[in-house]
Amino acid sequence: MMAEWSKALRSGRSLLRRRGFESHFWQNVFFLFSWLELGDYVKAEQLFDKSYQLNVQEPFNVWSEVQGGAGAANFITGAGGFLQSLIYGYTGLRIHPLYLEINPVDVLPPKTTKMTLKGFKYLNTKFDFSIESDFYSFKCLSHSEGEFVKIVTENDVIEFLCLDEPKVYEFPKQKLRLQSVSETNCEPPKDEINVPY
Repeated sequence: MMAEWSKALRSGRSLLRRRGFESHFWQNVFFLFSWLELGDYVKAEQLFDKSYQLNVQEPFNVWSEVQGGAGAANFITGAGGFLQSLIYGYTGLRIHPLYLEINPVDVLPPKTTKMTLKGFKYLNTKFDFSIESDFYSFKCLSHSEGEFVKIVTENDVIEFLCLDEPKVYEFPKQKLRLQSVSETNCEPPKDEINVPY
């Protein structure tokens, strides 16, 4: 479904431009997700660069709403969109009601060799998550009381534990899920239009 939606956005972008919709978020970050999903990494990189280069103003690297410094002088929404492109775009992170899915794209953000999200917390497990060119790693930092997490790959199920000291788990790049070790009998919630996930 995402791929079909992304293809539809290809034509939608030019329509938005013709109607004068020059939103920072729509033109750069939002479409970046689509190009990553479609595997067009050249266009994704162009949008990634545009998502911050023209809106970050010297000397303090403050984000502006409009390229060149006009509009809102401290455009936090633009900075948030940039962070979303890293966290959800390049890592392929998706949050579902019963699990966290990670499906990294085949490239890292431009001019990087490694990307790390530090202090990530899911259920009761705190960890660092790093992606490199052909593998990624989870460094389990701590557990609080309650449910433990398991990592589910195509071929394996691993309990994600670090009871006494931090522990590192490495995987080749692949789609995987983090979910509770305990099975639940709860039905996932329905979304806004009452459709099950």
